[in-house]
Amino acid sequence: MSQTELSSLDDILWNITKTAIAKLGFEDCVVYLLDEDENYLIQVAAHGPKNPVGHDILNPIRIAVGEGIVGAAAATGQAQRVVDTRLDPRYILDDAMRLSELAVPIIRAGKVIGVLDSEDSDPGFYTDEHMQLFTTLASLASTRIDTALALERLESTVERLEETEARLAAQATDLIKAKQEAELAANAKGRFLANLSHEIRTPMTAIVGFSDLLARSEGSDEQQQTWSAQLKGNSDYLLAVINSVLLVSRIEAGKLEIEKSACLPVSC
Repeated sequence: MSQTELSSLDDILWNITKTAIAKLGFEDCVVYLLDEDENYLIQVAAHGPKNPVGHDILNPIRIAVGEGIVGAAAATGQAQRVVDTRLDPRYILDDAMRLSELAVPIIRAGKVIGVLDSEDSDPGFYTDEHMQLFTTLASLASTRIDTALALERLESTVERLEETEARLAAQATDLIKAKQEAELAANAKGRFLANLSHEIRTPMTAIVGFSDLLARSEGSDEQQQTWSAQLKGNSDYLLAVINSVLLVSRIEAGKLEIEKSACLPVSC
């Protein structure tokens, strides 16, 4: 078997059935594997009447562990050879009635993982040599299935690692973007505070200066009126700046209330 075949569990299973037909001259052969819960044996590959074309199985069935001749092989871990199925109440009819059956467990690491099963139209068809060869084939199948399963697990692990790597890369990209946005926000806030400081300091300096002049009662009446006007103007400007800052704070906090009022039509 080529390395490519060894890497595919499906190819291995189908190759097993074809080997049984070609090398042993069996009328049919079916490979069963245990399901994930290990309660049922599922037909996964076949050769002969159960395999009409390609990798298709004609009306695939499943057999509970412990039921039928196949289920007995799985439950006991022992090969089951039936000389005449008409005399064995365990016999389960599949695609057609056949008069002899040979079921051999596929064992991996001391545990049954599946069953090789063959049926023949003639009673007493299977000999001791057939059972020995079929058992050897099941042992070889176990080794190859184990290799294929190991490769599948490795591929699954690699796939998960690649997914994790991609997810971490995406997270790293998001973190970099978030950092850049935070830096831009911090720079914008710094510029805003610098401008705000300037906007507050300028009128405050004027207010302090003109207040000091007025407090000393110096200058003519005309000068004092000018200083009072400057004091009032800078106070109004400072109040407007403070109101703007409070408005921005309410917007950031999501507490800005919009007042709606009707607008009079403008005549042209």
